[in-house]
Amino acid sequence: MAICISQTQTLQCSAELVVATLLDHEHLDRFFNASFATLPAHTGIWRRQVKMLGYQFIEHVKHTEQYSIEYYIAGQSPVKNHHAKIHLTPLKAGCQLVYVINCDAKFWQPTWLLKALITQDLQRALIKLKAYCDAC
Repeated sequence: MAICISQTQTLQCSAELVVATLLDHEHLDRFFNASFATLPAHTGIWRRQVKMLGYQFIEHVKHTEQYSIEYYIAGQSPVKNHHAKIHLTPLKAGCQLVYVINCDAKFWQPTWLLKALITQDLQRALIKLKAYCDAC
């Protein structure tokens, strides 16, 4: 069964600062409950190795537009068909971030539980990102 999670956060800093912060792969652990390591780019796509909750996987990251970042998990992962998009909209005072994650649960994972865990982790990350960016 498909899982779709959408979270919105308003930040009091520029969209450019938020994009730069989220593309600083080596320091994403400030916000997310995971460790990240940059890997060599492949065919123009940034790659990062993620270690989280005993899992290790590779994310392919595309910065497609000025205010958009997309990434997906390539190969083995804790979920199936993971794809995420982050879009920022500049406002007069700051910006609005919309973070959407789509994935499928593996056959043995309860969909409702997986969705709750991902949502909770994402909400915590966005609170930390807001505190960091609003302080800049």
